[in-house]
Amino acid sequence: MLGFGLYAAMVAASALLHCYFWVRLVRDTTRPGTRARRWATGAVLFSGVLAPAARMLLPFLGPQNGRWLAWPGYLLIAVLLYLLTGLAMAELPRSYAALRIRRAERAAPAPAPTTEPVDRTVLGHGARGGRRQDHVPQDVLALAGREHGAGVQVFHGPSSLIGFRTR
Repeated sequence: MLGFGLYAAMVAASALLHCYFWVRLVRDTTRPGTRARRWATGAVLFSGVLAPAARMLLPFLGPQNGRWLAWPGYLLIAVLLYLLTGLAMAELPRSYAALRIRRAERAAPAPAPTTEPVDRTVLGHGARGGRRQDHVPQDVLALAGREHGAGVQVFHGPSSLIGFRTR
């Protein structure tokens, strides 16, 4: 049997490893609050408990009673080691690509201000059924596919749906 210090080291190493897996495989690939993120987080937590439990509980359970834990536990440890190897090999190209993207964003010139007038007024229906005039934000104009918003009318429809129509 292993000593308490080695068990503590296994739990700490498993926690650090699974935090890294969660960051790279769950946080960086899914949006917060989605079902996929909740399931992936649960899978990472389950593997974080099963991997050290397989190694720590087998001496106490014995070979006959521990078979039900040994196969999935040791298979999971092997998969985690291969996953760690793959992620570690991909870490250097990933960080190099992120560095190049940051440099390109810093080097990109700021957009020149436009001197031509931009028609951003929109007529819509207010809360009491009356007409109101709004100004369309730049990001909405970009969604409409118009660089400067010329010729874009935005109509506020039912349930806050926005429809775009060109003149």
